[in-house]
Amino acid sequence: LAGVLHAQGDLDGAKEHLQRALHLHKAIHGPDHPNAATALNSLGNVLRAQGDLDGANEHLERALRLLEAIHGPDPPDVATVLNSLGSVLQAQGELDGAKEHLERALRLREATYGPDHPDVANTLNNLGALLAEQGDLRGARRCLGRAVRVYKQSRGAKHPETVTAKRNLRIVRRELGR
Repeated sequence: LAGVLHAQGDLDGAKEHLQRALHLHKAIHGPDHPNAATALNSLGNVLRAQGDLDGANEHLERALRLLEAIHGPDPPDVATVLNSLGSVLQAQGELDGAKEHLERALRLREATYGPDHPDVANTLNNLGALLAEQGDLRGARRCLGRAVRVYKQSRGAKHPETVTAKRNLRIVRRELGR
């Protein structure tokens, strides 16, 4: 329900349901259950969307620590949190930390899903935007070009994620004078 509310733009409702879910997970399974990490990740994403970057960072860091303690450093769930945390760090201006998290998320997602999965494209798009912000336009162009190709193959040319990646790539190409 929280995911639906988030998608509909009801961030307060999504936050309320995620906080309740997190409380229930802790009460039923204890504070160190993987479901708590999932709720923490989702809550971090809602907080980011609400502009509460510090709260988002706190929840995402907790989710990351919990998943790494349960599963080690390499499961796909860790990549999901790393991707979210990288975006939050970028929004907070912590560009080096964001790059480190996004590069690690990319390695994990490629190892888990292969090079042509939409989750890989999502991280490539995020990393490309970060590299552009850091001034590495050639690196950004490589990441974004690859994101566009993967999204087109997996989602189609008119999917919103494809359109976003194409827009980001156009901006970088314009900056490069192409």
